[in-house]
Amino acid sequence: MKTFALAAAAALLLTLGTGGTALAQNTPVGLWTVNFFVDDTPSMFNSATQQICFLPDGSWYFPTFGGVLGRWFQKGANPAGNGDRVRVLGSSLAGSLEEHADLDFINLQLMTGPWTEWRPDLSFKNWTQATFNRIAPSCPPAPNVQPKAPEGATATSSKSGKG
Repeated sequence: MKTFALAAAAALLLTLGTGGTALAQNTPVGLWTVNFFVDDTPSMFNSATQQICFLPDGSWYFPTFGGVLGRWFQKGANPAGNGDRVRVLGSSLAGSLEEHADLDFINLQLMTGPWTEWRPDLSFKNWTQATFNRIAPSCPPAPNVQPKAPEGATATSSKSGKG
């Protein structure tokens, strides 16, 4: 009986210690601050800070850096029915920059992972490690444009079934 009481108390403390977030759904939908750290330098200096908005329809955009947008989807499996990883694909509207990232949830407020960007002619390549900190569950108004997926890529959203 004493063992059961200790186990129940430990489970309660664990739930309270996580702020009840253990049952919440991990989804990137919402507004995030992104810090990019240059991966191919010894100091890994912070090269940029932007905001990114992930929309429920599987699209994303930078409210702080116009003209770059794309698609995202979740992969992996967990009890909530959504993935623990987020794949990001995108490009600039002018077609002069391509984007790719594979992100992992650390917790509901933090994602991290490699973010790579390049020009199609490979005259520019940038490898970074990115940290995403959630700001809000909703986003500022999105630009009225359709994302262009990188050439040869196919992206689908596990949230809406759109591709």
